[in-house]
Amino acid sequence: MLAFQYWVKSRTNYQDAFASYLKLCKLGGSKSFVGLIDAVNLNNPFKDGTVKKVIEPIKAYLDSVKDQEL
Repeated sequence: MLAFQYWVKSRTNYQDAFASYLKLCKLGGSKSFVGLIDAVNLNNPFKDGTVKKVIEPIKAYLDSVKDQEL
């Protein structure tokens, strides 16, 4: 779920998404999982609605791919 959240963020602002990812990597091991995702403003995948919120833009992107032309 976190990777998907970063993919969604990168579609609108790659620089901010990458900076957040680097921050997460640097913080690794210093906080609990929830503490880490809070520190980089990611949605908690264990809370209701997070999966749906993250999946919606991914589905929209995939629906826009003209797979018959691949």
